[in-house]
Amino acid sequence: QRLNQAFATITAAVVGVILSPSIGFSLPVFFQTVNREYSGPLVIWKPEPATFNPDAVLLCALCGLSALFLKWSVLCIFLPAGVG
Repeated sequence: QRLNQAFATITAAVVGVILSPSIGFSLPVFFQTVNREYSGPLVIWKPEPATFNPDAVLLCALCGLSALFLKWSVLCIFLPAGVG
């Protein structure tokens, strides 16, 4: 029981560490304008909805789906994505 709780805590921490930069890197790709606001020690990123880039979202979704369901390698995914 204690070991499972420890693993759950470690997993939550790892997911948080991976998720935070993923959002930070994807916002400027999906939106042309992202404003930064400070609230004490926190930085809040607010994208401009009018600058949404649906082509980038579609390309990202296609790459993710091809990796998950078609089991394509990173090279097979990045080459066509770099051309597009």
